[in-house]
Amino acid sequence: MSLPDNYLDLPAMEPPAGEVQNLDNPPNGNNTVIGIYSVCIALATVFVILRLYAKFIFTKTAKIQDCHLHCALCVLAQNEQHYR
Repeated sequence: MSLPDNYLDLPAMEPPAGEVQNLDNPPNGNNTVIGIYSVCIALATVFVILRLYAKFIFTKTAKIQDCHLHCALCVLAQNEQHYR
């Protein structure tokens, strides 16, 4: 007994009554993730700027942690591109 050629392209089962199959472009929630991630990046950027401003104004010194903070913020912003 052989299987049809397109056997693996078929859905596992039929959709429930009243539902329509959308296997080509199913909803995945990326727009929600992009919105939430953008707000979080904006808030993080504001707090990083405030921290660096206070650090440089009051102590007038820069340490390696400040550079790491800036690099971490850049990595977070770059990761947002993954969801687009």
